[in-house]
Amino acid sequence: MEKAIFEPPPQQLQSVGDLIGRSIRLYRKNFKLFFHVLLWPTVFFTAAKVAFHWGVTNLSLRADQKDWTMMGVSGVIALIGILGLIVTALYLQLRQLSFIRLVTGFADNYKEAYEYISQRKWKILSVVFISYLAIFLCAAFWGVIVSVCMAFFKANTATTYVLLGGMVIGLIGLLVSVTIACIALYFAFAVGACEDLSIGGLCSRTLSLVFQDFWRAGYFCTLLFIALMVISYPLSLPLLLLSIFEFIRQGMSPDFLTDPGKMPFYYTLCNQTWESIVSIITWPISFMATGLFYYDLRMRKEGIDLVRQINLLNAPTAAVREEN
Repeated sequence: MEKAIFEPPPQQLQSVGDLIGRSIRLYRKNFKLFFHVLLWPTVFFTAAKVAFHWGVTNLSLRADQKDWTMMGVSGVIALIGILGLIVTALYLQLRQLSFIRLVTGFADNYKEAYEYISQRKWKILSVVFISYLAIFLCAAFWGVIVSVCMAFFKANTATTYVLLGGMVIGLIGLLVSVTIACIALYFAFAVGACEDLSIGGLCSRTLSLVFQDFWRAGYFCTLLFIALMVISYPLSLPLLLLSIFEFIRQGMSPDFLTDPGKMPFYYTLCNQTWESIVSIITWPISFMATGLFYYDLRMRKEGIDLVRQINLLNAPTAAVREEN
């Protein structure tokens, strides 16, 4: 891991496309590091997904058969699966935040980066949790408004246009607020990985960075999403072929597409395993691109590159003074 080739962050302003392209090139140069760091946690994550899927599917099936013993076993396995998912997902997220410190030059190697993240993990996880909670609350709030308007909506009544307007406003509000919260989540990853602040300070710093150049941040997230889709769709082709094969094998029954209980266990295992392998490729690229965009934004707004150069020039002077 010490031999990973992470170039210093660019000292010239980059376009959004250049930043995403740079993250892809860095992944290609250091793919051994990513697999070394993420492989075993991903194996446990995959096992937890399979356990949860099997438990939930079997629980529903045994409920129809009124097999109470197997229902209990299935429920316990599903519970173990969901707990395993939560723990391993958080662990994987912390490991991948270390990549942000590497690409932004805040750490010289992965070990140093991960030690920093580990020491501040509860602050970082708190900010990430707040971001996820904000997404949920935004969706729930506007979802309730839209649902209420739909429930009371009747054509050709005095309130028709009021309720219709409420639905439109609710849908626009849902789109805008969830978009802002999702962008803030990405920035929370970068801020938490690179800046040592309190939980409140990390939250306010995240929102400050988001709104410094909101439209460019939105453009970055959109382009990153498209780039990840372009990468992941070809990688998902084996799963698509397997799905077509199983669909034909089961007589082209529509139940195969809608009923998880109709899916054979080997298909679930292959599906979850392959998805996890693809995630080892896409998630590091996503985190590194976010880190590079964060650094580029700080160069534009705060001149972080100049501050670093000044600190480097002052470092030898400070060392001489300490020796004297």
